[in-house]
Amino acid sequence: MIETIFKLMVDIEPEIEDEWLKPKEGFNDAGQGDEAEDNVNFGKSCIDKIISAVGEQKCLPLLSSLVEQMISNQDDWRYKNAALMAFSQVGEYIEDVKGLAAMVPTVLEHLQHPNPKVRHAALHCIGQISDDMTEDFQDEYGATVLPALIATLNDPVPRVSAHCCSAVTNFMDGASEDLVEPHMNTISPILANLMKTGISIQKENSVTAFASTAVVIKEKFNDHFSETIDLLLSCLNENGGPEYKQFRA
Repeated sequence: MIETIFKLMVDIEPEIEDEWLKPKEGFNDAGQGDEAEDNVNFGKSCIDKIISAVGEQKCLPLLSSLVEQMISNQDDWRYKNAALMAFSQVGEYIEDVKGLAAMVPTVLEHLQHPNPKVRHAALHCIGQISDDMTEDFQDEYGATVLPALIATLNDPVPRVSAHCCSAVTNFMDGASEDLVEPHMNTISPILANLMKTGISIQKENSVTAFASTAVVIKEKFNDHFSETIDLLLSCLNENGGPEYKQFRA
């Protein structure tokens, strides 16, 4: 059954449309997925339900084996995409975060994959596991995961860059002040630039990531307060169109 679900998740168009790479202004990633992504999302949902019903002891070894096989496919990016999206579902069912040790470097490696949908899937994986295994995942792997996320914020594909901001938001929700504060001077100008120059989905996701980062470092954000207020006021004044409604909110 799991093999059949993977076949469904791979059954998407091999070509990536320009509209996916750079969505139109006002695009909402949460509610406007295309038909191909619905295939992948439906498959993820099925995997989650099977694990929940049958149990992780039986399902996770099977799932892990299939994920390893598919992610090693170098000929068709859709297999890697399906594997990463499927793996994103396991965090909820793994009790010991150390059980991810073998897979985390592989996921991070795919943040540099030449195909943008594979990079997008790797980011989704990090964001979902950050949420499902909050604090434990950040404490165990944050020293390598956070710098990789920061580097990916500069991804040249707007859809990927925006999704990286979402992954950063999820990661920050379980991150410690000691982990994040040394990176503030690096992440702050990147997110500020996305707020100023990005398309609407980048603007929206970057401002949320910035807010999540500020919460983590607490009073140490004081050094960045004045410049941030100036930036936010500027963004409010410069983005008055209806397509930026969510960003202004």
